[in-house]
Amino acid sequence: MADGSGCQKFPESQLVAGAREVDPLEELRAGRFTDPDRLRRSLLHHRLTGRLRDIIYSMDVTDTDFHAYQFKPVVKLLSSPSQGLLIADEVGLGKTIEAGLVWTELVARFDASRLLVVCPKSLTEKWRLELWHKFSVDAKIVSAGELLDHLKRDGEGGDGFALIASISAIRPPKDWDDGTDDSDRARLCRYIADAEGLARPLFDCVIFDEAHHLRNSSTLAHAFARAAMLVSDYKLLLSATPINLRSEDLRNLLSLVDPDSFDNAFAFTAINDENKPLVRARDLALDPQTGFAELLNELSGISSGVMLRIDRQLDNLKRELAASGLADSKDLRMKIAAMLEEMSLLGSVVNRTRRRDVNDLQVKREVDHMPWTMTAGERAFYDAASDIVRQHAFEIAASERFLLATPQRLIASSLAAACRHWGNKAEGFSEDEEGDDSASRRSTGPLIAKLARLCASRELQAELAAADTKLRTLLGAIREHDARGDHKVIVFSSFRTTLDYLAEKLRENGIAIEVMHGGIKEERTQIIARFADSEGLRVLLTSEVGGEGLDMQFCRSLINYDLPWNPMKVEQRIGRIDRIGQKAERINVLSLIATDKSRAGARIGRDVHCTRGEDRKLVHRRRLWRARSGQPGSGPWLARTPPGQRPAGGRDQPCRGAEGTRAREDRSHAEREGHKHHCGGGRLICPGNFPVREKLIGNTQ
Repeated sequence: MADGSGCQKFPESQLVAGAREVDPLEELRAGRFTDPDRLRRSLLHHRLTGRLRDIIYSMDVTDTDFHAYQFKPVVKLLSSPSQGLLIADEVGLGKTIEAGLVWTELVARFDASRLLVVCPKSLTEKWRLELWHKFSVDAKIVSAGELLDHLKRDGEGGDGFALIASISAIRPPKDWDDGTDDSDRARLCRYIADAEGLARPLFDCVIFDEAHHLRNSSTLAHAFARAAMLVSDYKLLLSATPINLRSEDLRNLLSLVDPDSFDNAFAFTAINDENKPLVRARDLALDPQTGFAELLNELSGISSGVMLRIDRQLDNLKRELAASGLADSKDLRMKIAAMLEEMSLLGSVVNRTRRRDVNDLQVKREVDHMPWTMTAGERAFYDAASDIVRQHAFEIAASERFLLATPQRLIASSLAAACRHWGNKAEGFSEDEEGDDSASRRSTGPLIAKLARLCASRELQAELAAADTKLRTLLGAIREHDARGDHKVIVFSSFRTTLDYLAEKLRENGIAIEVMHGGIKEERTQIIARFADSEGLRVLLTSEVGGEGLDMQFCRSLINYDLPWNPMKVEQRIGRIDRIGQKAERINVLSLIATDKSRAGARIGRDVHCTRGEDRKLVHRRRLWRARSGQPGSGPWLARTPPGQRPAGGRDQPCRGAEGTRAREDRSHAEREGHKHHCGGGRLICPGNFPVREKLIGNTQ
C-alpha cells in the first residue's frame, strides 16, 4: 500500500530480518558459533576439494602396511616448486610403495589419470603386480608403439591410462630426431619432444625406477627421460644409489626433475658447498649422542649464501630456539632437523631415508667371509692367463687398459668356468649387467683369441673343474646353512658363465636350484615365486639382474660368490633380503675371499661388507689401492713372464725413450680418469694401474 510519498508499506507479518555481512572473526570473538552440522559440511567440502596441504589423502586407502617415513615423499612432492622429486631411500625401504602413495595422492587431489612408469625390463611385471595388489591400479606393460597409440588416443579425449614400459623398449635410436627413422621408438620420442610447450602435458606423473641408469647425460636413455619429464606435471626418480662414482651423477639426475636449478654445473657446486653446514647441523640434531651445546655451536655458524637465501628461515629457527628456552628435547631436535632440511635447496628435490633412522627395521646383519685357497694347478692357470692379459695390455693403447680388468674378474670369479668359457671360444666375458650403456662394451677379440689358445685343452678344463677349491668352499657353506635351518640360500655372481657352471655342478651334487640371469627369458617374478614356494628348491643362483628391485625377504641367507667393483652393488644385493617385510631377526651375508695375499683380500672384503653393528649402519669403504709393479724392481707397466721366457721384442725391460714417455703419459691419463670417475660415499675408489688391479681382483673374490 502506497501513501503517495513514494514509500510502500507492508503488513508486519510479511517483514523478515535483512541479511547482513558476517565477519567470522567477530563472530568468534563474540562467542557466536554456527551449528555443528554446518561446520561438518564445510570441513567435508574443503577436504573433498583435495587442496588441504596438512591432510594426506593417500593414508589408509591402500593395501600397504603403515610406515610413517613412506609418506615423506608425498609431503615433499606437494611442496616442491619444480613438482619433481628424487627418492633416494636406502635399499629395502620401499621406494615402489612410496611412488604408489604419491600417485594415489595425486589421484585424490587433482584427479590425475595418466601415469607412466619406466623401469628395467626385469622389473616391469613386479611393478604391474605391485600397482594392482596394493593400489588397485590396473597398469599395462607396453612397447614403444603401444605407448605412442595410448598418447594419441588420450590426446583425442581418452579416459587416461596407467602404463609400464622398460627403458630398453622405449629408448630412442641414435638418429631419432632427423626424421628418417620410422621405427616405433623414434616416432615415440619425436611425438613426446613435439609436445613440449603444449597447454596440457602428456602425463600427470612419470616415474623412472632404478634411475641411476640415467646418470650419464650423454646417453639416449637420459635424453628420453628429459623429454618425458618436460611434458609431465609431476616427476619421480627412484634410486638407492644416485651417486654411482661421482657427484656429477647426482647433478645429472637432479637436472631431470629441476632443470632450472641444476642444469648449471658451477651453480650445483656452489649449492653443495653452501649446503654442507646445513647437512652437518641436521645430522647433529638427529644424533642423540651429540651434546646440545655442540648443536647450538654448529647452528650459529650457518649463514645465508649466494645460492641459498635463507635469512627468513634462519630468523624462524632463532625464534624457535628462543621459545624453547634452549632446553634440549627430542621434539625440539626433530623440529630443528625438519627446519634445516627445508632450508636446503636439495631438500626440496631429494628424499633420502636411511635405514638407521627407521625404527621399523630391526633386522641385524651377520656378515662374514669364507676363505678359499688355490691349488698349485689353479695358481699356474691364474698366472698364465694373467700374463696373457698383461702382455696384451702392454701392446695396446693405454685407453683400453682399464677395460681389460673384466677378464681378470672372470678368472677371479671362477677359474674353471673361465677356462671352459674361453676354451669354447665364446665371445665377450658374459658379465651380466642390465641397463649399462652399450658403448662401454668394447670388442676384445684379439685378447679372447689368445686366451682361447691357452684354454683349448680339454684336459686343462677337466683338471680345473676337478680341483675347484672355490666350488668346494661354496658346497661347504651351503651345507652349513642347511644344518642351521637356512634351507634357502641366494648365491650372487656377476657372470653368466660362472652361474651356468655353478648350476651344473650343484645339480651334480644333488642340490635343487633355480637360475636367474639376463640370458633367461622367463619373468623374474615367476622364478622368484617358484623358488619361494617350493620346499625342495634350496639355492637361487642369480646375477646382478636379481640385485635390483626384486623382493626376496622370504630368504635370510646370501652368499657372494664374487664381489662387484662398486660397493653399492653389494648393498643392492643384500637389500634383496634386508628389506621391509623380512621376518627373521638376523640375516646372514657370506663372501668367498681368496687367501692368496690374504691381508689385502680379507681387508677389501671386510671394507665392502663392514657390518653395521647395533645401529645397523653399513659402511661402504674401499681403500686407496696403491700401484705396485708386477715384480720387484720392474717398471710399472712391465709385462711379467714365466721364468726362463722372454716376450717377443725384448719387452722385459722398462720402457725408455719416446715409447716410455708415451706409456707414462698414458698411465697418468688413466690414473687421472680413474680418480675423477671413482668417488663414492665420501671415499676414493682408485682403479690404479692395470696389473695391480688384476692382482687385487684375484684376491678379493
